[in-house]
This record gives sequence, structure tokens and C-alpha cells, in this order.
Amino acid sequence: MVAHFRSIPEWDRRGFLPEFTGDPMQASSHSPYLVPLTDFVRRFGNTDRRRNILAGFLEYRAALHNAGLVRGFQWVNGSCIANTAQTGNREPNDIDVVTFYRLPDGSTQESLYAAFHSVFDHRAVLEKYSTDTSTICLDSDNMFYLLKVAAFWHTIWSHTEQGHRKGYVALSLSNDMDPAAGIILDEQIDTAGQR
Repeated sequence: MVAHFRSIPEWDRRGFLPEFTGDPMQASSHSPYLVPLTDFVRRFGNTDRRRNILAGFLEYRAALHNAGLVRGFQWVNGSCIANTAQTGNREPNDIDVVTFYRLPDGSTQESLYAAFHSVFDHRAVLEKYSTDTSTICLDSDNMFYLLKVAAFWHTIWSHTEQGHRKGYVALSLSNDMDPAAGIILDEQIDTAGQR
């Protein structure tokens, strides 16, 4: 995946990421916003609860990488990326993630599931990593299915429960930034502990 990262937009007056920034006729200005993992952790690790959730999320990413899933991207949404102080919600319970992945060389979906079943088990991932996840394999000849799944998630995630439009972020599945993101998170935890 060729990454053309951008900065994470500021929250709108309702406490959500905006659905677009700049020219609404340019696809590059619309959500999901592809952002560096390091910026993501720095921006959203601003409370103890969020840091715990992000620590679980980074562990989940490590489990995906251990399974050979390093090509693709993740869409991230939910209260973990909202300004919950402004939206009136409590601290988030988890982080919402859809992982779109390419199969490791020499693997099939069946062999991957058999060897690494736990990273595809929704309930186990939620309990262990505080990550509410779905996974979509991009190695499919059924383009209609892939487009329909992407449209489904975008439709759900681009609106609040009250019907207001909002944005979300995308992260590369590559493991290039994970060590640096872990260091940033550790520093945030250390700084919070010194207060």
C-alpha cells in the first residue's frame, strides 16, 4: 500500500471527526483519513482508559503481524476517536476496527484461519485486546462483494446513531510504525503516572 498520509482533522462542534475537510468534491478530502499510526496513538491516547485500549489494539496488530498480515489497511471508528467529553458519552469501552488484509504469500484463507484462528475470533479478540473487529480478505475475485462490504462499513461508520454525518480514520496494516507507536504509548503512560 502506497501511503499518502495526512493529518488527523480536528473534531467538529459535535465532538466527531468531520466527514470531509477542504473541497467536498475531492475524494482526497473525505473520510476515511489515512493517518500514520504514530499520530493516531499520540492523538487518541489522552486518557488512562484510551491508553489501555490502544495498548490492546497494538497487541492485536502484533498478533495480526505474527500471522503474516502486514499488507492492507484498517478502518478505525467509534467512541475511541471521538471527543467523548464533548459528545456526552462515557469513556470508550473498546476500539472499533475493520481490517482489510492481503493473504501472506503461500497462504489460503483456510490455512490462515486454521493456523491463526484466534485473530479471526471476534469475541476472543474483543475480550483479549479490547478491539471490536471484523476482517475482510482482499484476495477475492468477487469485486462486487468487496465493494459491497466496503460500502456497508462506510455507510454505518459515516453516520452517528442520530443520523449526523461524521468521519473516521484509516491506518496502514504494515508493521513499520508499530515499534514507534508503542514507544509513544509507553511515554504517555509514564507521563500520566508521574502526575
